[in-house]
Amino acid sequence: MATSGRKQLTYRLRRCPADADVETCAQLLSTAFADLNAQSIRIQSLAANLDPWERPRTKVATLTFREAPALLADDANRNEWLLPVEGLEEPLILDSHFLGLTPLNDVDNNEHKLDCIAISGLASHPFGSWQPKGEDKSFMWLRDALPRAMPMCRAILYGYDSALLNSNSFQSIVDLASSFIDQIQASGWHLTGSKRLVFLAHSLGGIVLKEAFSMMANGDHQEHLILSRFLGGISFGVPSFGMKTTHLQLMVRGQVNEQVVTDLSTTSEYLRNLDDHFSGLVLTRHMRLFWAYETMTSPTPEKQENGSYKRTGPQEILVTKESATRSHYHLRTSATFPINENHSDMVKFGQYDRNLPVVLSKLRAICGSHGLPQGEGEIRANRPNYPAYMMSDQLNEHEVQVGRNMRWNLDPELRTRVIRDLRKSLEIPGRDSRLETIDDRFSRTFEWVLDEDSAVAKWIKEGTGMFWIHGKPGSGKSTLMKFIFESQHAWELLHKFSSETVQIKSAFFFYDRGVPLQRSFEGLLRSVLHQILQASEDLTVLLAANMLERNSTTSFTPEGWTISTLESCIKFLLQQKQAKLELFFVFDALDEYDGQPEFVCNILKEMIKVATDSPNTLKILFSSRPWDIFKRHFGHLPLLQLQDHTKDDIREYCVGIVESKGEAISVILDPVISIIIERANGVFLWVKLVLQELISEATKGKRAEELSQILGGIPDDLRDYYARIIQRTPEKFRSDAYAIFQIIAQGRDLFWLVDLIRIIACSRSSTYQDARQRLEEASEQSHPASRRSAQRFHRLIARLISCDKNTSRHTNVNSVTLEQRKNHMITITGGLIEFVKSNPSKAPASDMAQLAHQTVREFVNSHDFKQCILGHHARTIYDNGHTFLARYWLARGDLISSAQSLFLHESTTGKSLHKFIDSLPDHLFREFQESVARRYPTWREVRVVHNFRVEGRLGFAVYNNLQLYLEDTLQRKPNILKETKEKLASIMPNPDLASVGASPLEHVQAQLTIVRYLFDNGYTVKQDPEAFQKIMRVLLEDIVYRNRSLEDEHRFLEEKAIILIQHGEPPNTLFDAPDEQSRPNTSRNNRVHLIHVATTAELIDCLREKDVDINTLDTAGNSPLDHALASWDDIGVTRRTLAKRNTLSNTEIERTCQRITHLLDRGGTVKTTPRHVWEFFLADIKGRGLDATSIQKFSDRLFPAPPPKQVPGG
Repeated sequence: MATSGRKQLTYRLRRCPADADVETCAQLLSTAFADLNAQSIRIQSLAANLDPWERPRTKVATLTFREAPALLADDANRNEWLLPVEGLEEPLILDSHFLGLTPLNDVDNNEHKLDCIAISGLASHPFGSWQPKGEDKSFMWLRDALPRAMPMCRAILYGYDSALLNSNSFQSIVDLASSFIDQIQASGWHLTGSKRLVFLAHSLGGIVLKEAFSMMANGDHQEHLILSRFLGGISFGVPSFGMKTTHLQLMVRGQVNEQVVTDLSTTSEYLRNLDDHFSGLVLTRHMRLFWAYETMTSPTPEKQENGSYKRTGPQEILVTKESATRSHYHLRTSATFPINENHSDMVKFGQYDRNLPVVLSKLRAICGSHGLPQGEGEIRANRPNYPAYMMSDQLNEHEVQVGRNMRWNLDPELRTRVIRDLRKSLEIPGRDSRLETIDDRFSRTFEWVLDEDSAVAKWIKEGTGMFWIHGKPGSGKSTLMKFIFESQHAWELLHKFSSETVQIKSAFFFYDRGVPLQRSFEGLLRSVLHQILQASEDLTVLLAANMLERNSTTSFTPEGWTISTLESCIKFLLQQKQAKLELFFVFDALDEYDGQPEFVCNILKEMIKVATDSPNTLKILFSSRPWDIFKRHFGHLPLLQLQDHTKDDIREYCVGIVESKGEAISVILDPVISIIIERANGVFLWVKLVLQELISEATKGKRAEELSQILGGIPDDLRDYYARIIQRTPEKFRSDAYAIFQIIAQGRDLFWLVDLIRIIACSRSSTYQDARQRLEEASEQSHPASRRSAQRFHRLIARLISCDKNTSRHTNVNSVTLEQRKNHMITITGGLIEFVKSNPSKAPASDMAQLAHQTVREFVNSHDFKQCILGHHARTIYDNGHTFLARYWLARGDLISSAQSLFLHESTTGKSLHKFIDSLPDHLFREFQESVARRYPTWREVRVVHNFRVEGRLGFAVYNNLQLYLEDTLQRKPNILKETKEKLASIMPNPDLASVGASPLEHVQAQLTIVRYLFDNGYTVKQDPEAFQKIMRVLLEDIVYRNRSLEDEHRFLEEKAIILIQHGEPPNTLFDAPDEQSRPNTSRNNRVHLIHVATTAELIDCLREKDVDINTLDTAGNSPLDHALASWDDIGVTRRTLAKRNTLSNTEIERTCQRITHLLDRGGTVKTTPRHVWEFFLADIKGRGLDATSIQKFSDRLFPAPPPKQVPGG
């Protein structure tokens, strides 16, 4: 029987059918209770579940009962119930705990722009902590008010176990943060198309969020993407500098969760370190934060006679203003605001609460300050976009026609050149390096895979489509795939000697530990296409002819390859009919692809589909871990689960390795071999590590019984085994081991042994002078000449100090010395790193360091690795691989190479290397400009904007977007920006940073923030008077020469011009228009204003705000609208407009239409444009299917009809 005796609660209902509405959900739930009807259930929200991979999709509801069912009332200690319902495959889940993520509303896909995640505080309920006190539970502001105030926003709760009293949870703040990240990842915020995020955090929730941000900044690529989604948020009473915890410590004394309370105290060093880190991350990522503080005291918990606690104790200020606002409140900034409630009630807003509109306005301000996310553009490789006139090896018009018409016999030399250039443009440096680093199979292992009765062999010989090999991590998938690809027997199974087809095999081994092209979709396409063309000259010239015809290509360069171009070329080869092809692709480690697995799955299926519809055939053999997403896509294919077939191979490996160590070792280890084989579960890597450890112990004299005990203590799980290995590293070597793991894991390339030694040498240096001294000491000890020197030298080995930067990579270093250092590195990392020879004939200096396996990389990138290797020091150490690499390059005096590492150091640690940078000698900055010119010699010739000079540390920081360095410098020298002689406004972003952000444009937006920062802190336009002129010259060139590939840079320059104008630059200066015939000289025939060049609405409006007339004329009498319409004017040259008639792309048309519309809306008119040009423009945009309604209405205003003629005598 339903009862109303229990306090009314809000419940969450999960697994509601995707097509269910509110009434249906109430009806389904009522059928699960014998004493309840649908009218007793009030569904207050219904929203789609957040899991993007869930099939079938479901919904989540929040609800209350008018009368609680007896099932709920009978057991007050339960908080979750499984409710089977007839007709549903899975039971409904009803709970009152709200743990995990809970969506509170749905937003139409066309309107959805933002997700808001609310995180509750200490000892609070995820839902109830945001709800007003009292019996009425019909209103909850996040669910009911936020969606109305911000219709584009989806509200989401995050719940976690924050209970204090009688808690059995010993989760640390780090554990809580890690769980939050896992929930966010599981809900797909790293996926393309995910919405931007804002947060609302109360009390402990804000500390958990800070820790999560810190962990994600040092996490993997997916976590970096998630972090980049955050626009900012509001913190409510978050104790950045600690809170009053005396009463709480009494509650938890002796409990396993006591450490959490200790960490929140006002004496917590952890909180201050975390806040310092977090504030730097916020600054470098340009988030906007607001900090709310309580202005009422709170009742403290008091123990009752029955052992419970009630809030009847003395009133206290739990979180002070200083702590809640990070001491910003005294600055009277709008970023802080008071809420006149106590700590608990400061987020419990009622429907008409006076604080609610304030909070909602702050949220809107966060979204408004960032604007809406821009759409995805063409996917291009991570390299600078070069303008067309920088391309080399152009074909002339005759050569293009020869190629298009396939008349290569007329010019054999041209045919040879085209084949060479096309193949060369696709080359990937080190393409086969991954294949070379994969272990060869041991002895005769894996031979069974090509036996006649093997499923793989049968498929290779007679099968079609795809075959999937999957297995556990470390089960030997890559070694097997390498064996199959290189096996002559496999080729014989594939090859049909009587066939007249062209048979080509191609392979790509995804490698997450390698360079970007080794783990990307672009790398796969380039590699496959390159291997196909390498195998056939006829296919190469056939493809070249197609590209010349289809793309109007006149050259083949690496910069010209986009994802869509690569895809279309492979599709063309699969569909062409001139040569009949039989293609065999081998793809290894799909799980190491750096994008979304769904994407690469679809690509493979699309390849097979294209080939199926053509005269050519394609087989794809691929391997991966058995992830659910691969099972969904490929579970129906012929497949092989590797670990089910390798027991005999593991036996052969064990026996062979042990016997190779000699009879004595073999006898000792023989009793444990069978145990190793049984426990291996098909994981070769586990066997390899176990044998290494046991053999090492056996050589130290351990007996069989002792080895058996050691084996018994080794975990079966690889991750647990790695943790055991790390924890056995001596304490004195932990810091060096941490540095080694970080450098290899976060480096963008593989490191030679000698380079790794050098990097470790500089890893702890805080100044340039200290780093140089360490390098010089190491150089002196490279050839120990005496006993004393030898002793000093061996001490240096332990410190892993390297050679002087001027010492050659392969000379001045004794081979034995390098071998000792290499072995020391392997020892202190527990064998989890390895060295592979880049060239077997070269000295150890050229050995390349890498992590032993992909699972090791995952372990090193895990949230608990730092704690595992550094222990309690992990809380105070924020240096990472980027830090160590930055110090190394700076110590070598290579400022250019340091740029990426410096930028990534700031954006991942939230700290600057100001002390190191300030200690650099001045001559390095004086020489910097010449170094940039040598790196980009052609840029200075063709882009005047790159003719800037970096004259000192401030300019170096601006060039490399080092905002934290500028912040630290300004704190020490408040007037430095007012007094500096450096020309800072002219500096452009470093193009090398385009490849290290979450998006290719991140570094451009970051520098705009830095430019604003400069002017906001005392810099003036008078300190760099040529900056505006340089911007104008490039904007003029881009309009005249239509540098499409630099369009993003053009928009950046317009935004930069806005900043300069807002800070005092005169907006009406006249500039000479370039002379198209004598570039880069300028013509004196026409002079224009910035308004004639402005293409964005933002710049046009900025100029109007500075009283610039929308119809300002240039010296030739043209208005801004005349210039915008010039591309449709076949005689525009006589009007001396900037642009001349050209065929514009659809994208250019759309943007030009936006410009024209904006000018017209602001009252723009034409002065020299004839009517037929306007009509041609309208016809053109209509012909392209664009809406001309909003533009056509201005026709009568621009070209009024002539007055009717007067009739004589009328």
